[in-house]
Amino acid sequence: MRLKVEKNLELDVAKFTDFFFESKRRQLKEFMLRSYSSLREIKTKKQIKDFVNRLYKKFRTKIDSVTKELKDIIKKIDLKVFSEIESLLNEKFDQDIFVYPTMLPMSPYGKNYFNLSIMYNVLGNKPLDSEKILSGSIHELSHLLFIKKIKRLFKCKSLKEIADKKGISLRSLDGLKEIYAPIIQNHLKMKKYFPNKVVGNSEYSLIKIEYKGLLLTIEDFFIGKYRELEKKRLNRDQIDKEIFKILKKIDKEFSEKLTIYNTVNQKEFIKKGLYNPIKFK
Repeated sequence: MRLKVEKNLELDVAKFTDFFFESKRRQLKEFMLRSYSSLREIKTKKQIKDFVNRLYKKFRTKIDSVTKELKDIIKKIDLKVFSEIESLLNEKFDQDIFVYPTMLPMSPYGKNYFNLSIMYNVLGNKPLDSEKILSGSIHELSHLLFIKKIKRLFKCKSLKEIADKKGISLRSLDGLKEIYAPIIQNHLKMKKYFPNKVVGNSEYSLIKIEYKGLLLTIEDFFIGKYRELEKKRLNRDQIDKEIFKILKKIDKEFSEKLTIYNTVNQKEFIKKGLYNPIKFK
């Protein structure tokens, strides 16, 4: 598997438009507004397109130089790390995966590609951090391979089909996809690349689970459960199926908390119960 770094202005316009107008994740739109205050004046998709085009034109030289530097860093990533992800998920990557730099403040992904945000490097002249690029790349690659794996595992063509088949909400399934990234990055096999604990998305540090007298973040809970299942000498596919059984037990509460996070103002988190722990028996 190879990572190929390329600029893709057309895709960035589409991503800006999607997250601004179509995404149901309120926190992401607010993140964009905090990063680009002028977006508050935007009313139409054409205005978004014009905004992104002006951004790329104004910072063309800087975007080109950062993209070149990003390409050089990614070329130096140890190819063995990709094999370790494949081993942990018992699934193979497609031959080529594209890496598209984005001027969004976050790094989304799609079929056979993922974005890496270069916004702070371009606008704030912040130097690229090779460790953060490795971590961000593995996080996004984990999403792509996890999705490919569960489609094969459950013989489904889409995430919605999997959610319906397993009797869980699509939002919870998306949450599990996010949690699998730190499960993989914090695995013993990955210690060489990530010697310190890796935390995934920020919202998952806010969601707690009460289990055996402990109060754990939902990421730490699933990391612990994954390690318990490994000790039972199950194969990778069996472990993943057991993780889905665990997800189903907390599906309703987990989905509700993700809905709170993604749809209400942060000032309402306490009132809406985001911080109330999920009790797992």
